[in-house]
Amino acid sequence: MSLLLYNNTIIVCEYTELVVKQSKNFIKNDVFSNIRKVSECRKILGRYRNLYVCLYFKGANKMMEKKVNTYQEAIDVIEEVGLLPLATLIPDYPSLNTITMSENWYLDTEYDPWIWRTKFSSDGVAGYGKFIKKKSVLISRQLLPYMKNILGHSKSVEERYFNGIISKEALELFKLIGQEGGIDTRNLRVKAGLKESHKKRIFENALLELQGAMDIVISGIQVKKNGDGEKNGWNSTAFETYDSWAERNNIETFELSREEAKRILMIHFSSFCSNEVVKKFEKIFK
Repeated sequence: MSLLLYNNTIIVCEYTELVVKQSKNFIKNDVFSNIRKVSECRKILGRYRNLYVCLYFKGANKMMEKKVNTYQEAIDVIEEVGLLPLATLIPDYPSLNTITMSENWYLDTEYDPWIWRTKFSSDGVAGYGKFIKKKSVLISRQLLPYMKNILGHSKSVEERYFNGIISKEALELFKLIGQEGGIDTRNLRVKAGLKESHKKRIFENALLELQGAMDIVISGIQVKKNGDGEKNGWNSTAFETYDSWAERNNIETFELSREEAKRILMIHFSSFCSNEVVKKFEKIFK
């Protein structure tokens, strides 16, 4: 496996060795021929942490065929692909439900991917939310800054409300989530005055507005308990502002233009996706 720094982007190719270009100088370091996992590369590349890392793999189709059984194996996949939807978002692109065994879902065991989805976020492994097309996706720590640059807004939630871009309900929910990070869906709905059944759609749409701009993330779950402290009923999703979650989990930020962030993401996805999948990403990021 070799890595070439091109326009401030480390591009990982197959096998051989690491080549780093700095100004007009070429410096050869560390042999990567025996390395296969992205996580291993990143450990070695720690000293290049301020560079943008683009990883090369042998294709999304191979990833579609791969099946994972453990939480750690799923983490490895998220780090490899960078963006992992819970369910199919783009044909011929992997998702959590395509790389896991269907019989393991909803069993409430350590092998249950439904439990993993919020654990990724609570552990700081990946950002989780309905960030793209109102669909739930997981975004790796490495790609989050670029995704936020593209999917997010340069203006604050307050400015967007006063400009008529988002709803009053979205603004109120954002304020509540900012005041009480990790607030669960039930309490959030009550405090927002949207508990009535006919206001459920208003509440859900406001959350989608905020997630679609990556203003908030799903940060975990809250277990519903009775007066005796025993589990009672379904768990409830918990929310946190992106900025709070990112700071708490030491997610890096980059001063990049939207065009540069898109360029880096397209290099990443082009390195292992088919032309058809790449075109889908281009539409998402335009």
